Amino acid sequence: MKCVLTTLFLILAALAEAQSVTLAWNPSPSPGVCDYRLYFGTSSRAYPFVTNCGLVRTQTVALPHTGRWFFAATV
Repeated sequence: MKCVLTTLFLILAALAEAQSVTLAWNPSPSPGVCDYRLYFGTSSRAYPFVTNCGLVRTQTVALPHTGRWFFAATV
């Protein structure tokens, strides 16, 4: 099946003390979803980190340092 790239969400998390964060998202309404990818970084729309989540819709991410982080999930 072919995956269709769809942005599911984009959130800003201000994490003053956190070393990790757990994110969850709703399932994509698109048929034929193969997997979800979670992107994150310290600037909006600039995500040097990516995690392939498979079909799981929650992910705990260990953050390299504290501060402000941006996240996006796609299929």
